[in-house]
Amino acid sequence: SGIPQKIRNRLIEEQLLVQNLSQSQQNLALKEKVIDSKRKHLKSQMNPHFIFNVLTGIQHLLQKAESERAGQVFNQFRKLLMLGFMSQEKILGPLSQEIEHVEQYVELERIRLSQSFDFSWNIKPDVVPDITPCPLFILQPLVENAIWHGLSNESVNEPKLQLRVQWENEDLVISVHDNGPGLQKKNEAQQKHDSRGTSIIRERLALLRHRGRLTILDCPQDHPFTTGVSSELRLPLWALEPAWHQIKEKK
Repeated sequence: SGIPQKIRNRLIEEQLLVQNLSQSQQNLALKEKVIDSKRKHLKSQMNPHFIFNVLTGIQHLLQKAESERAGQVFNQFRKLLMLGFMSQEKILGPLSQEIEHVEQYVELERIRLSQSFDFSWNIKPDVVPDITPCPLFILQPLVENAIWHGLSNESVNEPKLQLRVQWENEDLVISVHDNGPGLQKKNEAQQKHDSRGTSIIRERLALLRHRGRLTILDCPQDHPFTTGVSSELRLPLWALEPAWHQIKEKK
């Protein structure tokens, strides 16, 4: 009661400011939890679609009495699942881990398919996979689309698949190129299959601090082959992200 009105008003203002700040921090923490939950949910959405395709492939091999090849596919599939389980809680990892995941998947498809295909990486010298951070489990659906709906087409004589990784100014750009028949030759079921996978990828890219972009083009100018599709993942301002070893040390 003995405190002057001016001081009392100032104390009330300071108390309100502290409360507002505390509420803002709680709101930010809650928002981050929601985003993290969305990331994990979208990550889990990838798996059923992929598992269904692999099991369908094993089933076809067994129906053709190719039990040895079916066993090889299953063993490779198990390795791939273990790789996923070991990094289940991670959203980001080193680019080298995503490369390993893609290579495991490609090896799986090579065993499954009766026709082999040429697979190569074109990683520019200024990209260092061990320290470059990358969203995990984001390339496999694009590689899957390229193999199932591009290279598996009977009209492709020498199927080829190339993944290019490069810096463009401060953006990290990862491209998946195939020499299949292209977008125009896809039927409605294939386009629906692709749109489901790409919509999940776009949602995941939107949750990154620097919103990523996915672009799919029919044989663009810089395409390494005379036919086919290019799927480009662009991570804007990715050079501003700390190197992977710095992220790990911070955690």
